[in-house]
Amino acid sequence: MFDSWVIGTVAALLLVGLVMVASASIGVSERETGNPFFYFERQLLYVGMGLVAAMIRHGDPDQHVEKHSIFLLGGAFVLLLLVLVPGIGHEVNGSRRWRGSAS
Repeated sequence: MFDSWVIGTVAALLLVGLVMVASASIGVSERETGNPFFYFERQLLYVGMGLVAAMIRHGDPDQHVEKHSIFLLGGAFVLLLLVLVPGIGHEVNGSRRWRGSAS
């Protein structure tokens, strides 16, 4: 049912990513929000949401995704193009990004 090597690798990558976010943002988040772990907590929330979505997707048959794959691909392209719309995306150092809540 579950491949322990994949689960272990994903868990290790998630933990390393959380440690990197925490160590890289403590000073900035302390200065900007007064909470030194603001960005870490936000990233942890997104990790939790991603894990819940992965668990939901795990219970979904592969045929369902294959059947709707062209629509999923089209949706991904639409999301990529939306950052070019003024008011939705903004430019940072020459790169177009989603306008986040911190900006």
